[in-house]
Amino acid sequence: MTILEIATVFHILGTAIGVGGTIASDVLFIRFLRSGTLSHSENAVMRTLSHLVVGGLIMLILSGIATFLLNVEKYLYSGEFWAKMTVVVILLINGVFLHHLVFPKLKHIFSRRESAHGPTAHFWRKCAFTLGPISMASWMTALFIGAYKGSSLSYSQGMGVWLVLMAVGIIIGQLQAQRYYRIYHSEN
Repeated sequence: MTILEIATVFHILGTAIGVGGTIASDVLFIRFLRSGTLSHSENAVMRTLSHLVVGGLIMLILSGIATFLLNVEKYLYSGEFWAKMTVVVILLINGVFLHHLVFPKLKHIFSRRESAHGPTAHFWRKCAFTLGPISMASWMTALFIGAYKGSSLSYSQGMGVWLVLMAVGIIIGQLQAQRYYRIYHSEN
């Protein structure tokens, strides 16, 4: 195997881990929120999935750097490459907000059951239901661009895919957040 083939294998593996971890994390997060609390075991599951996604992202970045350095001329002027780089930067920024701001706030709120459905909890839940779809859209865009075998995508085409996936995801996420808010308030 060549170095490029090894880097490609790790790149695909990092993407698979990131996409799989993000899907599992989003689905389980929605399921766990139904109760209005986040148990220690549910929190542990979310933390494990978060570590998987971060591991996938690190693998993706390192293998991407190796791939880039092995063929700088090819990637330097590639719209596909720069769209993927933009998506990776979005993943990094979004992940910082999710894991260092939103999740700690939600964890604190849900540890006190009485405030888990108030306006503050609703605000932070809406934030999670916005940033989660941005993460999912970013991972799916990276997967799509990497798997696309047609003629070369331009930067704007790659980012157009991201914008469409992000918009659909955020709309669905906000509808889901609103649904939880209405269900809780109709029962109480």
